[in-house]
Amino acid sequence: MKLNKRRLTGILGFLLLLSGSLLHSQEYPLRVAVFPFSTPSDDPGLESLAEAAADTLVLTLQLLERYAVDRYSSPSPFDTENVFQDLRQKFVDYAVYGEIEILSQGGYRIRAFSWDSLNDAATLAMDMEAASVFDLFDVMDLAAVSLAEEFTGTHIGFGRLVFDKQTPGLSYRVEIDGNSVGENLFRREVLYGQRKISIFLLPGEEANRDYHLVSYLLKIEEGREYHIPVTIEPGLDLKNWNEGIEPPVPIDGSNIITSRPRAAAVYAGDELLGRTPLVADPMYLSLGTPLRMERDYFLPLDSSLQQPNQLFDLYPNPQDPAIQPTMKRVWLGAATNVLLTAGQMAFMFLPGVEDGPPPWPMMLAAAPRFGYALHNDLMTSGILSAASAASLGLIMWADEMRYMEDDLSIILWQVPFWSLVLYDLIAPPFFAAADNRASLRRIKEEGLPEAEKRRRPWISKPYTSAQVGGGAYFMAGAGFDAMKEFFSFDLYAGISGDYFEPLKPIPSATAKMLLFPAAPFDIPVKPYAAALIHAGMKDREFSGAVGPALGIEIPTDLPRLPKMTVFFEAEYFFSPVGGFPMIGFGVKLK
Repeated sequence: MKLNKRRLTGILGFLLLLSGSLLHSQEYPLRVAVFPFSTPSDDPGLESLAEAAADTLVLTLQLLERYAVDRYSSPSPFDTENVFQDLRQKFVDYAVYGEIEILSQGGYRIRAFSWDSLNDAATLAMDMEAASVFDLFDVMDLAAVSLAEEFTGTHIGFGRLVFDKQTPGLSYRVEIDGNSVGENLFRREVLYGQRKISIFLLPGEEANRDYHLVSYLLKIEEGREYHIPVTIEPGLDLKNWNEGIEPPVPIDGSNIITSRPRAAAVYAGDELLGRTPLVADPMYLSLGTPLRMERDYFLPLDSSLQQPNQLFDLYPNPQDPAIQPTMKRVWLGAATNVLLTAGQMAFMFLPGVEDGPPPWPMMLAAAPRFGYALHNDLMTSGILSAASAASLGLIMWADEMRYMEDDLSIILWQVPFWSLVLYDLIAPPFFAAADNRASLRRIKEEGLPEAEKRRRPWISKPYTSAQVGGGAYFMAGAGFDAMKEFFSFDLYAGISGDYFEPLKPIPSATAKMLLFPAAPFDIPVKPYAAALIHAGMKDREFSGAVGPALGIEIPTDLPRLPKMTVFFEAEYFFSPVGGFPMIGFGVKLK
């Protein structure tokens, strides 16, 4: 049989239209508007009951997972004209609403309605009476069921959750299938079937956010009550993520999933089951089920439920942005040690030093081991710094006493110095790796380190400073911090000594740019590298020198004295007349 082009075009158009309609219906679920029940007076009890009925209906429709539910707080269609026209303009498919009427002979009458936009008609879903306020609870639940069944075309059944608050003064929030359903609930009707119930303690003086107490996976049966205990252990530390890992009150015969730390998200495939501690009905979650555990700051864990009460241990994720600064801080310390030691070796081979030991300023410049201080190991930093300085001092003393007259004696007297050099070149990376492992274990047991709260501006207020030694006998000036304290810029004026006539003072000026590689860390000692420009004037002629410097800043807070920062630095200047090292120290009033 042959089809003409017009008929074929019509059939293709119909098929395209049909497929488009099907795709549209799959992509956009039916929209349902839920209004609170209209009440005849401002009775707070009736109003709260009407709100509770609307909440129950919203939750029921959400649990069906077939509708996009909009909860309206505006007056119901009984109280507002043109409400259905507004709903059509908003592409709402259904609306559910109702009213509570006080009867003259006593009691209440409850009517529930369902409106659909396709027919633009409202249908009475239920009309019942309640003899007293106490009967209203059950009747309102029936109203919610009738409304849901009216346009879903499916049987709606409920079980009942009864929350047993066993700890006085406790405030909590309840989620069902990821939907928040209220705070400090006594009971809640919930659609039958598999349900996920989570309980969170509300923020209080000891918590900054909702604290997950326990999750339940329950197979809800129609008409059955489920008692959910809400309690906490005495003395529970809400800030310790390794406390409260067990459910407050386990349910007999259930499978219990716990984790260290607590509050880990538990997945079965792509489905989120809840957070630990998790109490699961064996009908919902059986032994052998593959699970995936995820938690902020920790590596995901893939495993399976092997026993009815199983504890899963999670390990911190070293790549997590909240943990990385702790790891980088250790590696920065190790790298600083290696760089300083390499600089110490370079000092030994500066021009003019090959025939003897370095002069004492170079020795002191190379000695400090700032790297250990970057991760709060001040003892190791002090011991190795002193040992490094002492080993160089030993070389100088042996040379002065003429104990280094042959190759063997030179080697022996330098053994302590080169041993420390080798130690600082080889050991820091290994110790950094060990320190990082220890840091991860400490994070697992004690929690994340306290984040630094101090705000660092891009450009600080100016400060004054003074220095003795270095490029001048004495100089004073001012400066400021920039780039959130990564850099400082200082300008000084002072009195210096002439290179050929040190006792003859001349006016001078010095400019410094300092780099603080450990600026993001809250540490007691802050090392820095600097670039210096020094200029002096003698007999109306200017002379200048440039060079690098290494130093440390130590903030102090002494009683009866203004807050100030003490600094020490070793400098090396290059000038037209030669190179010379210097040592300086000073204070900054910040």
